[in-house]
Formats: sequence, structure tokens, C-alpha cells
Amino acid sequence: MFPKDTVDFTVEIGDSALPQDAPIAMAQPAKLQLLFSNGSPRCVACNLFQPRALPSLSHHPVEACELNPLRPCVQPYPALPMEQVFVLWGIGMNAVPQCNQERAGINFLKECMVRVAFGDIWWSNTLVEEGEEMEVAVDHGAMPKTGLSTDDVISFDINIRGFVEGSQILQIESSTIRETKYPDYVSTLDFSAQNLRYREPGIRMPAFILIPEDEGQLQNIVSLLLNYSLRIRVRCGGHSYEGLSYTADAPFALIDLQKLNKVSVDKKSETAWVEGGATLGEVYSAIAESSSELAFPAGICHTVGSGGHFAGGGLGFLSRKYGLSADNVLDARLINGSGEMVDRSKMDKDVFWALRGGGGGSWGAVCAWKIRLVRVPPILTAFKVFKHGTDIVTETVNRWQYVAPEMEDVIFMQVKVDFNERKVIRALFEGTYLGPKTELLNKIAQSFPELQMAAADCKEMSWIESIAYFDYNIPVSELTNRYYYKKLYFKVKSDFAKTPLPESALRGLWSRMKGGFPSVYTVFAPLGGKIGRIPSSATPFPQRAGTLFYMHYNVFWTESGEDDYFLNWMRDLYEYMERHVSHSPRAAYVNFLDLDLGTGHASVEEARVWGEKYFGAANFARLVHAKAQVDPANNFNNPQSIPPGVINYNYDVKSMQCVYLS
Repeated sequence: MFPKDTVDFTVEIGDSALPQDAPIAMAQPAKLQLLFSNGSPRCVACNLFQPRALPSLSHHPVEACELNPLRPCVQPYPALPMEQVFVLWGIGMNAVPQCNQERAGINFLKECMVRVAFGDIWWSNTLVEEGEEMEVAVDHGAMPKTGLSTDDVISFDINIRGFVEGSQILQIESSTIRETKYPDYVSTLDFSAQNLRYREPGIRMPAFILIPEDEGQLQNIVSLLLNYSLRIRVRCGGHSYEGLSYTADAPFALIDLQKLNKVSVDKKSETAWVEGGATLGEVYSAIAESSSELAFPAGICHTVGSGGHFAGGGLGFLSRKYGLSADNVLDARLINGSGEMVDRSKMDKDVFWALRGGGGGSWGAVCAWKIRLVRVPPILTAFKVFKHGTDIVTETVNRWQYVAPEMEDVIFMQVKVDFNERKVIRALFEGTYLGPKTELLNKIAQSFPELQMAAADCKEMSWIESIAYFDYNIPVSELTNRYYYKKLYFKVKSDFAKTPLPESALRGLWSRMKGGFPSVYTVFAPLGGKIGRIPSSATPFPQRAGTLFYMHYNVFWTESGEDDYFLNWMRDLYEYMERHVSHSPRAAYVNFLDLDLGTGHASVEEARVWGEKYFGAANFARLVHAKAQVDPANNFNNPQSIPPGVINYNYDVKSMQCVYLS
């Protein structure tokens, strides 16, 4: 039960996945919405007038709604100076109650008890049947004297019963919602759904979208949902490459953390508390506003959610100097699988270890992270060097493999390989140096003369300017914009290399990449430096000493229906690279989620198939133990979440292999 004074979160209520042949009016799921009107409530489906009038009011049927031929709209209500019309739409119902449920394949909520309050005075207690809308007319003259006007917030007490999905039952009792306006369900869902593959017809959508505004609300929401037969998804930036933060294969509720985005910087201690919904851009902006000499090691894309990024490790341009994001997490406030809020002092040490690189979606909902900030000079050097043509690209990338992982920690240089519009291969060598341009030019001339870096390739700027520069050169002011405008269909796979790739392998990779033209690129990013000096057991991220670099292969497309071609193409390329990269197991980076590696969270055995590829055998075993401590009932799960359990093993330090005892 929610106390009334603590529940002020926004709720969007939608339907299950819609069939492709559903009527157009059903393409936008029903939503919980309170409409105010002194005149005419409007039809949710077509924005014309409300399909049904109050019994006490006369109305005149007109032609059928364009989007909904099964329901007639009506002409405007007459002005009612003494009445205010409140319309509660939706509660998981569809805008077309006359449609054939069986043909449409829609799951409905059977009924819900709705109490409408004006201030603290309950005005109506109505049972809303399946497919109906509820309307309440309030006579101002007879209304109790509350001191409130019709513009004040209206509260709802919703008791939803009978969620129709097999034998599953959902009950939400006394969940008070105080909002006068609700964002559109679909636009809220789509705002942070970054991979369009997971917004195709047939992909299940959340029954609820809940948007907490503080940690207390988040804990209340989690505690409530843990009591019912709904999967839980927690979304920050929506950059889960396989859509795991906003999809599920069973009825689920989506907790969107977009309003938990505060960043509190303590300049004196050089630390910051970052709420779980803050994006990297919001984190960076808050740090830069505090000081031009403080920063944080993490990725470049400003709309990536910090929560998911930290949970997967977090690689970025400062990582060779300062380690991963996860290496710089000092504390966290977590709502665990029992609904309790715990910080580092109250959680099992393996749980805190697991939070910092063990992947998102397994441990609970992170309210906030305490991070260690790092020192950067007021001015650093950013650089971009292009090379074109198969031979030149092959020679310079080949040399890069030997040089970049061994450079000074203050230099980060990655390579992006793609094709120009004439289908000529090109390589972009880009990165930063924590110092002036003249020093960088001298260092590169000595260590990597093949690159032929020139002064024109380098720009001196602040750290925050470098973030914007490498993020499509957007204005610094745009870093706090949460909307990612480059939404595409895409697939990403990753590899780690412990030895340099032979030139023949590079040429073979370029040749195969042409099959994805013009929508393909591969990034090579160096490890080494501080990353390699941290033990592989310090966090779940195991790719430390002995790993030279990682690669991620990317393919994207713009039209629905092209999935099979590009997915098969990507899998063929990945298969070709197998003999040239890490093995036993072939490693992958968990922040580049890849369901092709395997799925399953019901047992340790099925999860081991993919888990050891992300974390290594020893770290995976420890993660399984951590899961048993924090969420033994496996309430927080997805196709690649850690299952609870115990793995007994011996670890051979020389071979870095686990021998399982049971």
C-alpha cells in the first residue's frame, strides 16, 4: 500500500503487443489519462469529441471517427457552467471496445475499481468493466467546500483486478496517483527506445510505465511490483543494444528513471552522487559546471544512461589513465530483490562488487551512484587523423595494434574503419592527449610515425568540449538533451584481442565489411594503462592485463523488414573473426549486449553459456553467489541476467581457468 503523501509518480498504462493487422485506432495503446473540460472531452483515438456523453447530457451522433470506424464520435457537449467533466480513460483497455478481442489478440484488464477524489474528498467509487470508460460529473454547487478549484490535482485510487494472461493476477491497491496530465504512452515508451528493432509490430509493450521522481517513490514502486506477477524492467537511457531495458517476453512494468537525473558534485572531496536515471551528458555537464579540472572516465554518447553504463563496466577515452567507470564507483544505493534500500555498508561485499561491471538488470534498481572524479588539465588535445585505401588502412591499423595499447596512459587513440560514399575504405584515428598539442605531436612522431599526424589534425579544448566534439560535434549545451535523434535499426557484436590480428585477417575483415555497405563500421579501442594494472578479479570486468584491445562491429539500417539480411551478414562476419580473437571462451563486452551468445536465467547451467563470455569463469561464479545474496527469488531478470545459485570451483592462476567441482 502506498501512503498518499509519498506517491506522486507519473503512470502510463498500455496494452500488450498489437498484431500487425489491428485496426489503426489500436496502434496507440490505451493510456491512463485524466481529461478536464468545461465543454468537450475529446476522443483519445482521433482527437475529435468524446464518443460517449454523460447520461444527463444530450448529444448528437455524427459520422464515425476516421481512425475508429467501429465507434461513432459525438458533437460537442454544451457548455456547463455548473459542471466539470472528468474522464478517466484506459486502465489497460482499448479504445475500441466493440472490436473482437480474440481476432485482435489483445489482453485486457478485466475490471478495475476507481475512486476519484477532489482534494482529499472521495467523490466517486466506481467499478469499471472491461472495455468501458468512466465519467464523473461533479456539481460544483453540491461539492464539499475543500478550498480547491477544478484546476487542482485530482487523485485516483486504483484497484486493478484480473490481468488476463493465463492465471496471472495483478492487484494494485491504494496506489494513489496525483497528476493532472500524463505524457502520451507511446511517445514516452519511444523516447528512450534506441534500437528500432525492438519497436516493431509484435514486440510486447509494457502494461505500465512508471516514472518516479525521487528515491522514495522508486522504492514504493519496486515494493509494489514485487508482489505481483509482472516482470520488472528499469530503464535509464534505453541504450541496451538488445532492448532488454524496455522489452520482455511476458507481461511487464517499465520503470523509467528519466526524472531521477540529479547529479550532486562535491568539489572539495572530488566525488559526486549520480541518480540512477542521469545520462552521461547530464553527469559530464554537472561536473564541468563545478570545475574545469574535474572529469569522469566513461563513454562518449551523451544520451547513454549512467546506470547501465556503470553497471557494465564503462569504457571511455579516460579509461587508460583512470580505469573504467566501475573502477571509480565508491558507493551505491540499491533497491534489492526484497524491496529494501541498501547502500554499500549494508549490502554483501559481493553485491557491491557485482554492481560495478556485472551488467544491468540482475541486482535490483540502483537509486544513485557515488563516483570518484578524476583530474584533467584545463586544456587537453583532441585529434582526428584519416587514412584512405586498403593498403594504407591495413598498414596503419596493423601498426596501431602494437602501439596504442603500450602508449602512455595520458594518450587514448581508437580507430573507426568504414567506407566513404565511393566505397573506398577509410580509417579514422581519433582520441585525446591530456596535455598540449606540441607535446602530442612529438610523442606520436616518436612512437607512431606511420600515422603522420600533423598540427592541423589536433585541436586544443577543454575536457567537456572534447566530449561534445567526439559526439558528432554537438554544442556543449546539448549534452543535457536526453533525446537521441539518430534512432536506427542496428546490431552490434564485440570481441577482445590478446594478440595482434595478422594483416590477412584485417584484409579479410575489410572485404567482408563491404557486404554491409554503406551501413557498417568497426571500432578498435585500446586497453592497457590503468585498465591492465587492476586485477581481473577486482570487478566483474575481466579483460585486464594481457588484453590488447577490443573491437565492436556495427551494422545499422533505416527500413523495417531488412533485419534478416543484416543480422545474417553480421553473424557471418563474426564467425569469420573467431579464429583471430580471444578464445576459451571467446570474450565479449557486456555493455554491447548480444543475445546471439545465448540466453537463459532460470539455471546456472544455461546462464553459464553466455555469462562466462562476458565475465570469465571465476567472475561469473562470484556473480551467481552475489545474485543469491541480493535477489534469491530472481525477481529482477531478463534473458541475460545472472541467476542465483552457488558454483563450487578451483581457480588455476597460471592457466586462468576454472575447474568446476559440482
